[in-house]
Amino acid sequence: MVYGTGGLAMARAKHSFATSNVVNTFDVPSGGQNIWGFQTGVGLELRVGGRWSFGAEYLMTRLDDKDEFTVRVQGPAPATNPFILTNPSGTDLRRADQFDLHALRFLTGYRF
Repeated sequence: MVYGTGGLAMARAKHSFATSNVVNTFDVPSGGQNIWGFQTGVGLELRVGGRWSFGAEYLMTRLDDKDEFTVRVQGPAPATNPFILTNPSGTDLRRADQFDLHALRFLTGYRF
């Protein structure tokens, strides 16, 4: 049997930032939220020997985080510091807004 699957996906995202840099200061927003997306996939299941079945399934999940999590890097570092070299007020660090997760599962089933 070949099949397709799809649906709505939700995850709880907690934003955080950690560093060992002690020269600069970091303005870090905190918090978390639910992020939404979708999941889609395909699978194959083969029945073998009457009651046994074996298969494989591939799932792709895409989550879109609309929250603009930005870390501002500033600090009393020397003028040659790369974080304040171009812009004296600091540099913004951002992460991607879209998360793609891929999963491959192998299945074994017994029907009784």
